[in-house]
Amino acid sequence: MNAAETEDDHWRHGRDLYAAGEHWRAHEAWEAPWLRMADSGERSFLRAAIQVAAAMVKAEQGNMAGVRKNLGKALANLAQAPERCRGIDTRALAAACDCCARHAQSNGPFDWRFKPALPDGSSRSR
Repeated sequence: MNAAETEDDHWRHGRDLYAAGEHWRAHEAWEAPWLRMADSGERSFLRAAIQVAAAMVKAEQGNMAGVRKNLGKALANLAQAPERCRGIDTRALAAACDCCARHAQSNGPFDWRFKPALPDGSSRSR
């Protein structure tokens, strides 16, 4: 198995964990490959995914300020990512993150309908 296949496996595993509500485990699945990547748009995308997962951990804890902070970081990284990465429309993901962050302004209980989606797509896009 080559390095790209291993990264794809980590991405898919993390995406499945994220979809299942295992946000911390998704964050962990993506962190090791992210640390090994050279600076690139794909690295910025993966960092953003990690930050979105971290935001959802904060939502689980009821920490809306933490949700907003992590989504703000994710938005900054998505701005440096290609328009499509790992089958994800990064501009649509950025819009979902912005909507979620605005929802988190309420400081009330988190409404999981605002959770940004990381849909299944082709594993690599360039």
